[in-house]
Amino acid sequence: MDLREATGDQERRHPWEVARARHFLRAWDALPIARGRVPVEVLDVGAGDAWFAAQLEAHAGRAGAGAHITCVDAEYTDADLRSLRRAHSALRFDREVADRVADALFLLDVLEHVPNDYAFLRGLVRDHVRPGGYVLISVPAWPALYSAHDAFLRHYRRYTPAAARRLCARSGLRLVRSGGLFASLLAPRALARLLEQAPSWSRRAHPARGAAWTGGALLTGAVDAVLRADSAASSWAASRGLPLPGLSWWAVCRVPSPHDEGGRA
Repeated sequence: MDLREATGDQERRHPWEVARARHFLRAWDALPIARGRVPVEVLDVGAGDAWFAAQLEAHAGRAGAGAHITCVDAEYTDADLRSLRRAHSALRFDREVADRVADALFLLDVLEHVPNDYAFLRGLVRDHVRPGGYVLISVPAWPALYSAHDAFLRHYRRYTPAAARRLCARSGLRLVRSGGLFASLLAPRALARLLEQAPSWSRRAHPARGAAWTGGALLTGAVDAVLRADSAASSWAASRGLPLPGLSWWAVCRVPSPHDEGGRA
């Protein structure tokens, strides 16, 4: 969770966040490095409150040799670092990547926060991911859907899929698979964007309301079921190279290695 969205009730994760985590845990399982015999070095940049990193650390330990995960977020205060280190002793925390080099880098809804996304991503790929390593990315999709909530979260942009693919390629990455995620949320977000433009609505709306989930068990279960199906459809479409749109765009990328046969990832 983005630190600007964090509330006192961290057990009430938004179904969207839970679904995104499941999606990337499945993506992790498909990586060859996840099935190795030694723990994998992982960087989670823009890790926020480290909820996803904790899920990944537990999952990687059950499914393979495990992962040594460093959570990096420029927004961490000294108090944040003390609290997070107490709560998650298996994880490492820092404000900067420093000289760390990883086998896998997670950038989950991070690039939209960076003024110069190309320089940021290129620098991470060049200096902090080993050749043959993986970069897993998600970004908000479709500039036309940029809303007050994006502004509240200090997003500089939303991305078209084509723009996101170009950014990855320019930064030295090769796409393994990619696609849209949360197609089921496109229509609700488009409607909310239209309502937001109405003066009477915009005066009542508060951009932070989407940060905390207050739905009951029945609603949570229904939303969770829809998002599970959504994620499964996205993974299926990506495996076949089909361009399924979604409220988010995601990718699994690889840093080329000199040992790649014929220059292929």
